[in-house]
Amino acid sequence: MGKEIVRFHAVIWPAILMAIEFPLPKKVFGHGWWTVEGRKMSKSLGNTVDPIKMSENYGVDAFRYFVLREVSFGNDGDFSTQSFINRYNADLANDLGNLLSRTLTMIEKYFEGKVPDVKDNAFDPLSRDIINLIKQTPSKFDECIDRLAFSEALECVWILISFANAYIEQEAPWALEKKGETEKLSCVLFNLYEALRIVAALVSPFMPGSSLEIWKQLNFPQEPQSISLNPFGMKIAGIVIKKGQPLFPRLNK
Repeated sequence: MGKEIVRFHAVIWPAILMAIEFPLPKKVFGHGWWTVEGRKMSKSLGNTVDPIKMSENYGVDAFRYFVLREVSFGNDGDFSTQSFINRYNADLANDLGNLLSRTLTMIEKYFEGKVPDVKDNAFDPLSRDIINLIKQTPSKFDECIDRLAFSEALECVWILISFANAYIEQEAPWALEKKGETEKLSCVLFNLYEALRIVAALVSPFMPGSSLEIWKQLNFPQEPQSISLNPFGMKIAGIVIKKGQPLFPRLNK
């Protein structure tokens, strides 16, 4: 039945537009079909998903993120509460939320809450890698958006987030502090702050509320929607961060 409806609209609407001498659209967007745990979504089965309730329970940003990340735009997808919780905990709580909390906690602990000033933030191969990734991510993100590949755009951002978390583990700022390697410690936290700034700006169209909350904690003077993305092109040294509550508290499975 669904395919017949699509065919009907594909034939009838162009005919109507042509009859009234109205220009035909150059591009038509079509969404996929959602199932719930492998079954057709219907009122008779009682398995419909209420987006308002999901947003009330888990936050509109988290629900929007799941829908746009889980399934490529235009493709069919399957929904389950468990898959939502799994992605929420893995991507939002563990990856993004943890990166924000750990970075700002270390800036508070080691530099009295101020983003450190640095002479050369590319002091080792790993730092050069994250700097290059920070610089490359916005253009890759834009290319995905131009293709309406929203899931791929978010994947680009999460590659940076995952690398930043790995960067923390491998550089071990706590060990640098114990050894008195203040210059290297400064570079690591400087790079992590910049990674978060770029991440906050890129996710703002998908998660505007969460992006703004990250921005508030970073305490960057301009809002994410208003800046021109220019990695390492804006002064961040000396900014006093304002660490807040956890961005995405983990959900019980």
